[in-house]
Amino acid sequence: MRDIGWIIGLYEGEGNCWAANGSLTLRVGQDDPEILYRAQDLFGGSVQCYRKSKTDPDGKPRRKHGFHFMWVLCGPRARGLAMTMYAELSARRRFKIRSGLLRSRQRPLPLEWDGRCG
Repeated sequence: MRDIGWIIGLYEGEGNCWAANGSLTLRVGQDDPEILYRAQDLFGGSVQCYRKSKTDPDGKPRRKHGFHFMWVLCGPRARGLAMTMYAELSARRRFKIRSGLLRSRQRPLPLEWDGRCG
């Protein structure tokens, strides 16, 4: 139960979800990957690394640039975790999860789905 509470807090603060290609995807981004690796150990998925742009979307130089890390969980595991967290999330996050679950059901996964996103 403690791990579920931990992931709910992490997702509530830094997470997002979307549906594409018949699959729900949950993501959490951080500049320090340590807690993302813990999420990966507990719930699966992958941790991806991205180089930050040296400018923000307005073209202004960023004070901090370097790397950004993203924990990504998709498919049936993401759907299960989303439904497990649902009751404890804020109304805004519940709306996003509900929308993602509905959109992901509009195109079912193929029978030979290999568990990869996209």
